[in-house]
Amino acid sequence: MIHVKYHVFIKLYSVETIRSHQGGSVQATAKHFIGNEQETQRNTTIAPNATVTDVIQEALSSNIDDRTMHELYLWPFANAVHAQASNFMCSNQCLNGSYACKNSNAPQKSA
Repeated sequence: MIHVKYHVFIKLYSVETIRSHQGGSVQATAKHFIGNEQETQRNTTIAPNATVTDVIQEALSSNIDDRTMHELYLWPFANAVHAQASNFMCSNQCLNGSYACKNSNAPQKSA
């Protein structure tokens, strides 16, 4: 379980950062929604000069269970919603088996 002070710090930091940016007429973007854990192998690797079926390596997926997602990953984004961030950017890799931008469960879990 994450310590309560961590959540308070994240909330204050994200809310104040968003408000100060947007107070200066700059749009704040909360990113990367959600589970941006992977720096490499975000996309499927396909053999050079091959068809899309000639896969060398599948993209890796950040597999996050419901409880962990709610207790750990969604807090900063919920705070960004309350701070009225201008927009949100999804993460680059797969989340629970499908790309985060196309993951039908991710937007529903944020509600």
